[in-house]
Amino acid sequence: MSAPPQAARAVKRSLSGLAKQAFSLHRDLLRAVRSKAPEARVFFAAQIREAFETHRRLDPRDIFNIEHRIRHGRKQLELLRSPSVTGAHLTSVD
Repeated sequence: MSAPPQAARAVKRSLSGLAKQAFSLHRDLLRAVRSKAPEARVFFAAQIREAFETHRRLDPRDIFNIEHRIRHGRKQLELLRSPSVTGAHLTSVD
């Protein structure tokens, strides 16, 4: 039996270290939301989704900006993990 044609093979893209950090941050934020009250979960999940969608098209060569967004997201994650946080008013960093 011969190997499948080139077009039929699945193309696997390797992600940069920053992309892996961003995906990991996104997963961690969504996991942290699970610990909040059901009515707050919807709000938090929507805000996280909106923030990531807004910055989805950042130039991959703009390392400084991407690193800044990841640092800001990690700070937000620490706040979200706090049991005393039950709601939020998010501000834009733009």
